[in-house]
Amino acid sequence: MSAIRSRCSAPMFLFFVILALDAGALYAQVEKPTFKLGLVLADEDHVDRQLRSELLSAVSDAFHESKRFLLVEREQLNKVLTEKDLQEFLGGQVNHKLTDVLGLDFIGVISYSRDQVEGVDGRPQGRWLLDVRLVGVKDALVFATLDSEQDDFVQPTSPREAGKALFRSIRTVFPPLGYIVKVDGKSVLVNLGSGAGIKGG
Repeated sequence: MSAIRSRCSAPMFLFFVILALDAGALYAQVEKPTFKLGLVLADEDHVDRQLRSELLSAVSDAFHESKRFLLVEREQLNKVLTEKDLQEFLGGQVNHKLTDVLGLDFIGVISYSRDQVEGVDGRPQGRWLLDVRLVGVKDALVFATLDSEQDDFVQPTSPREAGKALFRSIRTVFPPLGYIVKVDGKSVLVNLGSGAGIKGG
């Protein structure tokens, strides 16, 4: 009788190990590898065309470089949403056009400011700050607030430089997702490379 039990327990043990591994894989896939995002300026009416283009370009590049976001062109947003639709959504009302037509996960609301800080040489210099509120499309709630404010000695003096600082904030909240392929002692092989910003060590 004990021989029969020992033979049956090994397959049952393996079954539970496989079940546990499958559950872990499912849990790892709960967070999406990429999110679909549309960007808008918070106070677009008071921004001239050139500055609007610079701000949208800097923020778009930051999200694109993170490798976690697919960006929807502003023209596509404009085709689907009227100004009233957008204001209602930003006011906290869910707008199904954003999910049903564009398949968006988030709307990124961009704010910016300029101020004066003391430079390395002690003289005042201009500093740009970018702030992006990620609003979930399904519930119209703020998911995260990302900004370009860093504790660096070099302050962003243009929207482009502020966008590079914003990238670091994005990567902190949305780090690259991948899989461990192999572990060999202290060495770990993952399926992410330099394209995802991963470096040896």
